[in-house]
Amino acid sequence: MRVWHWVQPPLYTVAITPSLAGGNTPVDLEATARDDNPAEGAPTAWVTATLPGDEAVGLALASSSGPTGTWQAGWTPGPGTPEGYGSVEFVGVDTSGQMGTGRVAILVDRTPPAVPVVRAPQDGTFLNGDSVQVYGTADPLSAIEIQLNGTPTATVQADANGHWAADLPLTADGTYTLRARAADWPGNWSALSDAVTVIRDTRPPTVSGQVSPWLVRTGSTVNLSATASDDAVAVTAQGPGIGDGVSAVPLIPSGGMWQAERVLGQAPDGPQTMVFTARDAAGNQGMAQDDYVVDNTPPVGGIEIAAGATCTNSLAVTLTLTATDAYTVTQMRVANGSPGGTWQPYQATLPWQLPDGADGLRQVFVRYRDQAGNESDDYSDTIVVDRTPPEVSTWDIVEDTPYAHRVSTDTVWYGTAGRRLFCRAGQGGRRHQRPGPGGVSGHGERGRGVHRGPERRLPVSARLHL
Repeated sequence: MRVWHWVQPPLYTVAITPSLAGGNTPVDLEATARDDNPAEGAPTAWVTATLPGDEAVGLALASSSGPTGTWQAGWTPGPGTPEGYGSVEFVGVDTSGQMGTGRVAILVDRTPPAVPVVRAPQDGTFLNGDSVQVYGTADPLSAIEIQLNGTPTATVQADANGHWAADLPLTADGTYTLRARAADWPGNWSALSDAVTVIRDTRPPTVSGQVSPWLVRTGSTVNLSATASDDAVAVTAQGPGIGDGVSAVPLIPSGGMWQAERVLGQAPDGPQTMVFTARDAAGNQGMAQDDYVVDNTPPVGGIEIAAGATCTNSLAVTLTLTATDAYTVTQMRVANGSPGGTWQPYQATLPWQLPDGADGLRQVFVRYRDQAGNESDDYSDTIVVDRTPPEVSTWDIVEDTPYAHRVSTDTVWYGTAGRRLFCRAGQGGRRHQRPGPGGVSGHGERGRGVHRGPERRLPVSARLHL
């Protein structure tokens, strides 16, 4: 039997892929060697490889073409494989004992990269959009896998500074958990990052608000109150005269409500609308309105003492108080002599006591206040107090006497029928005469007369001379 004998080494080329291997990275070993032999002979080369750590692997003939065959094997560095730079030694031996060798460098790296850090969003973040922007840091140039609720959703690469970002879809309202892990070039994976929870919420909070009092004026205190659903994190109010029409007023949570107290700024008269806005953590906004009225116009009015009389003989009088306003007059204050007094409920008539003292002029002042707090001007009225009776002289009945004497007051006379009755009242008064209506009792020795003054009717005694 004839046997072919080759005079050249049987090993041609050797290679490994990849040359940078991680703890779980499969490495392909490959060599080319002659394998052609007469039909009656066996293969001429057997190829083996010695790996880092002196681990030996036999390569198998995978294919052949002419006198050349390709020998292959797979290998994965294990826990005992030393890390660092090493080499793979290939040896091919034919049947005649000729040997061929080859060597390829390899770097074994089983150390995983640092765990990536998710910088944004923060844990517990609320969102109302269709996606979430995720930012983080990791080892430079490492591959980052981002998981959403445990499912790998995106893979990106960190830049040379270790920064990375991804945009993940959020398909429905609910809670999502974000985690990330990093892989280096050898294929070592880091542990998963700490979980970050985000909540997608597209439903706005509910809110209702109230302005109190509903009728206000510039400079008055306005109470703002609102109730909102539990998911609200902020409530504001804004309207003419509140927040200057530009920046809304924040309400403070208290006892299950949101409240604030503000002084109404400049606002036009008439109906106005306050807008209450509630915002949740996701940025959704719910709104409500409440109407209020601005009234900066004071009431107008007047006052009359004793129904407008010019004088009185009593200190007890009745005041007639008139006031008009666009809305409602609610209060008044009344005082003798000068503006002042204590505020009291408005009423159209008021029993009143004029101040005591010498007879003469009295003055009463009144001021009105409407429901919004606007105050009118001070209005007043005057009256003369006269409590002193007049002096009346003796009454003389003189027949056929012209009335040439003077009396000081207007007088009514009563005397016998067909006689003239004269009265002298006061000093130096003009004497009046008037036919008597027969008002003398008996035979006319004594009678009664009635004197009418400006505000009273006074009886006086008179002696009649027939």
